[in-house]
Amino acid sequence: MLLRFLHLIAAMLAVGLGACTIEMPSDPNRYSLEPNAAAHLRGPQSVALVNGYPGESKVRMRLGGTTLVFDQKQMTDTAIAMLGRSLQPQGITDAPQAPKTVTLRVTPTRLRVHGIAPFPQRTATLRMEVSFGDGTSDTLQAENSSPADFDRVLDGAILFALQALLTNEKFVAYLNR
Repeated sequence: MLLRFLHLIAAMLAVGLGACTIEMPSDPNRYSLEPNAAAHLRGPQSVALVNGYPGESKVRMRLGGTTLVFDQKQMTDTAIAMLGRSLQPQGITDAPQAPKTVTLRVTPTRLRVHGIAPFPQRTATLRMEVSFGDGTSDTLQAENSSPADFDRVLDGAILFALQALLTNEKFVAYLNR
């Protein structure tokens, strides 16, 4: 009986939220890499951290009857701010005219909800494309799960992608030249 009641409530919520579109902002101050995460990189030096999206780049992802809207440029700006903060203790500064360039593009690739109320887990997967000024590039995947809203879950996935970037062989070699 209780299970039937829960299904009825879930169906009513799905109908009520059927045409719902929600903007999901990204916040560069939500998470930070560990203070010594970039200790293995050569400093001091300057590097241009560039957003690969020249302007607003919204992507819509449907989840049930709800459409979540993410701005990939804003997500990439979050990644750049988080990465820049982690490089500063090593004396590595973000400077537009620097001799080295690292271009990032963050793209959400998958969202899902699993588990049951009141605390279902939300899982987000993203791709981070990284291009270096020497013509090399790499692509990283990251995933994060949490009962938090998808904006927080994706910002957490950005953090995990950046952790992987800081140990990425191509990234480390490029910055340590």
